[in-house]
Amino acid sequence: MLEFPVLPVSVKSKMTIWIKGESLSFKRWRIYKSALQRPFRNRLSERKAFRHDRWKLKMQVVKADVEKRILALVRSILEQNAIAAELTPVSLLVDVGLTSMDMVNLMLGVEAEFDFTIPQSEITPDNFQSVKTLQRMVITQLQLATAA
Repeated sequence: MLEFPVLPVSVKSKMTIWIKGESLSFKRWRIYKSALQRPFRNRLSERKAFRHDRWKLKMQVVKADVEKRILALVRSILEQNAIAAELTPVSLLVDVGLTSMDMVNLMLGVEAEFDFTIPQSEITPDNFQSVKTLQRMVITQLQLATAA
């Protein structure tokens, strides 16, 4: 008694013949095809999810590092001016006590710290409001430099 697992009949009808012993059974090709492809799709989605999680973790580390370095720059400028103020990432730099000359020093410090030149279009009051806005601008510029 010979056993043949699967014989495709035709592509048009999408039918499959299963032969076991002396009996024949017909199955839809779509069901058989999807059962073959399902594990492969799961492996691809798992790899994509792993890469995405790894990328998110890397970005969190980069954001934390950038924020820490910018906070250190602002604190050093405040210490030079003998200003003792509590600094958080969301506190406004003007309210903390930075003047326009201090903002220029901060801009130059950011360029030196992260080793890039801030484009003229990015030197706006909106980007220099707080450490968070400055962090967003720096991360965007670093991503643009990495992509190029």
